[in-house]
Amino acid sequence: MKEIGILRKAAIIALIGFLFSKLVGYAYRYILTKIGPEMYGSFTLALSVVSFALIFAKLGIDEGILRFLSLYSEEKNKKKSKEVFTTSIYIVFLSSVIFAIGIYISSDFFANIFHSNHIGYMLRILSISLPFGAFGLVFIEGLKALKKSTLSIIIQQLTERSFLIIFTLLFFLLGSGIYGILWVYVFATFITPILSGFILFKTIGFYRLTKKEFIKTSKKILIYSLPLVFSASIYMLIRWADIMIIGYFYGPVLVGVYDVATLGSLFLFILPEAVLYMFIPIMTRFYKKKRKKDFKGLINRSVFYIFIITIIPALIMILFPERIIRILLDERYIDASLPLAILTAGVFFRILFMPHSKAILVYGKSVYTFYINLIATIFNIIFNIIFIPVYGIIGAAVVTSLSYVLIGILSYVFYKRISS
Repeated sequence: MKEIGILRKAAIIALIGFLFSKLVGYAYRYILTKIGPEMYGSFTLALSVVSFALIFAKLGIDEGILRFLSLYSEEKNKKKSKEVFTTSIYIVFLSSVIFAIGIYISSDFFANIFHSNHIGYMLRILSISLPFGAFGLVFIEGLKALKKSTLSIIIQQLTERSFLIIFTLLFFLLGSGIYGILWVYVFATFITPILSGFILFKTIGFYRLTKKEFIKTSKKILIYSLPLVFSASIYMLIRWADIMIIGYFYGPVLVGVYDVATLGSLFLFILPEAVLYMFIPIMTRFYKKKRKKDFKGLINRSVFYIFIITIIPALIMILFPERIIRILLDERYIDASLPLAILTAGVFFRILFMPHSKAILVYGKSVYTFYINLIATIFNIIFNIIFIPVYGIIGAAVVTSLSYVLIGILSYVFYKRISS
C-alpha cells in the first residue's frame, strides 16, 4: 500500500523533530531531579501553575492565527493577513501581561496551598516568561500558517531547546542551584518569539488598525479561538490534576517523586506520536474517497506498529521499575517505582487506541474527543481527591492509569459507533 510507505517516511521525519525536542525535555528534567525531590517537586508545581495560566493567557489565539492567516495567505489577501497578525499581537500582549501580573501577585497564595515558600519565589521568576511563552506559541503557529514549518522546527525544537539544555547543564555544573536554572528557562522562552516574530514582521508587516477594524477582527478571531481554550484546559488537567492534588495534600517532596514516575510512563508516547504524524491527512484522503477498507486497514496497521515499538520498553518499566529508578536516579526517588509500573500499564493501554482517537477527528467528530477528555478528566479529579489523601502517590497512579484506560475504551467505542 503506497500510503503506508508515506506514513513510514512521515514518521521518520516527525521522529527526528519529536525525539530531539522530547529528549532535551527529559534531559532538562533529569538535571533538575539531581537537585532533590523537594526542589524538583516545587519546580513541577510552579510549572503546572504557569502552564495553566499560559493556556488562558493566549486565549486560543495560536489556533486562530493558524486558521485565519492560512486562509488569507492562500487567498493572497495581504490586508486581511496584516489585520489578523496585528490584532493577535494586541490581544495576546494585553492578556498575557495581565496573567503574568496575576501570577506574580498571587505567588504567595500558591506557596501556601502547596506548602513551600520556594514555589512563591519560583512563580515570581517564571511569571516573566509567560508573555514570551504566549507570543512564542502564537508566532510558531503563524509560521506554520505561512507554510514555514521547517523554520518553526528549527527555531522552537532545535534552537530554543539547545539553548535550554546547554545553559541548564552549564549552570548546574557551576553550582548555581535551582534559581539559576530557572533564569535559564526564562531566557530560553525569549528565543522563539524573537526569532519567529522577526520573520513574521518581515513577511507580513505591521498594520495600523482602526478601532472598527480591531473590534471586527478581534470578534472573528475570539469567536473561533475562545472555545478551544476550554478544550485545551481539559487536556492540561489530565496531565496536571494528580500533581496539584498531591501537592495540596502532601507538599512538593512527594510531587517530585511522583512526577519522575509520570514522566517515565509518558516516555512511551514519543514513538506513537511520530508514527501518527501523518495519520489525519492520509485518513482524510481515504475518507473522502470512501475507501473504507483502506481506512480500517491503516488503523489496524498503525495499532500493530505502535504495539511492536512500545511493548518492550513498556514491559521493562512494568517489570523492573525499581531497577530503572536506581540506575537513572538514586534512593531519594525509589518510592516512584510502583507508581511508574502502574502508570506505564495505563499509558500502554491508551496508546494502542491512539489511531482510533485520530480516526474520530477524521470523521469530523472532534466534539466526541472533547467529551472523552472531559469524562476522563472528571473521573480523574473526583477519584484523585478521594484516593490521594488515603493512598498517596499509589492512589494517584492507579486513578490516573485508569483514566488512560477509560480514554482508550471510550475512543474505541465512539470510533466503532461512528464508523458503523
